[in-house]
Amino acid sequence: MKNVLMLAIIFIGFVSAAHSQNNPDQAGMPQWLKSHFEFMTEGTGRWITDNSKFKSENEPFDEYGTEWAWGVGKKSIKGRLFGLKDKKEVATFWEYRVFWHPLEKRAVFQQFGAGGVFGIGEMRVIGLPDGKSENLTEATFYNPDGTNRKDLHKLTENKDEHTTQSFSFENGSWELRRVYIWRRAPK
Repeated sequence: MKNVLMLAIIFIGFVSAAHSQNNPDQAGMPQWLKSHFEFMTEGTGRWITDNSKFKSENEPFDEYGTEWAWGVGKKSIKGRLFGLKDKKEVATFWEYRVFWHPLEKRAVFQQFGAGGVFGIGEMRVIGLPDGKSENLTEATFYNPDGTNRKDLHKLTENKDEHTTQSFSFENGSWELRRVYIWRRAPK
């Protein structure tokens, strides 16, 4: 009888944990972040942008792509950035993980580079005058040689596209580096 009761308690605990993992409302995650996760993973979760403005001998990619998928329990998303040449994937440069930190009450953005660079920062949302919003991710990147740098990315969502602006922190202020318009890849 004691063993049956113990197994029942373990089973109830397992079912309860599984339920809370699959119920995003119990995560304490804000609605803006849930909506962002749904937007990025919708359809194929793939987004493509033109790179013709920055294409060069050192950067021979026609396009860049990102691909986003849900993490376990829909509490996070994971993604990657890859290069395309002649519509074919040729290299993956970055892997990403975005999640809500339940204790710190903030959205954490982690980035892992093919060359050993690691970035970590916070994603937050700001309201715009037109009623839309923008996601800002400010991160510090740590290089294998021990140096680091700060970057800022602004992401503005539209129906089937989003715009990103990337900035570097130089000489005490944010300097715009690049702007890309990403379009949702069809199924």
